[in-house]
Amino acid sequence: MTLLPNTYLVAQAWLRLAVPGPRVGDILPAADDALRTDGFLLPRIFPGAIGRYVPLRSPVVTVECWVAPPVGGSPQPPWNHAAQLAELVIAATYDRALANVLIDLSAVGGYALARVLTSYAVGDPQRMPNDPGGFARYDVDISLTWRAA
Repeated sequence: MTLLPNTYLVAQAWLRLAVPGPRVGDILPAADDALRTDGFLLPRIFPGAIGRYVPLRSPVVTVECWVAPPVGGSPQPPWNHAAQLAELVIAATYDRALANVLIDLSAVGGYALARVLTSYAVGDPQRMPNDPGGFARYDVDISLTWRAA
């Protein structure tokens, strides 16, 4: 039996296509070299519209853009690096190659294909200060309109 896609899986897969480099997942990993150089994207889903007569979803996805602090370096979090990740997410929403794109979820475990029809940024990225671990984090909200393929 093929499983039906859900917004969380679609958002993660779209981010992997849209912003190559940083890891994407649902739990912030421990600080390592990859988290310092590439960063990490963690999507959070907020309810959006579900089509009443057509099978469309339009959630707002808050993308948390994390970068770990340097080892033995500055006590200042790497704000510019985290901000750059947020800007890359926004830039991806303007990329025509990422509109009406087919999302393959088979690697996750037997899920049907999904299609992301449109994406757009909902607002400017927000700096999220005061992380006790010294991580830099920016959040950016995007809207994804998608459907099962």
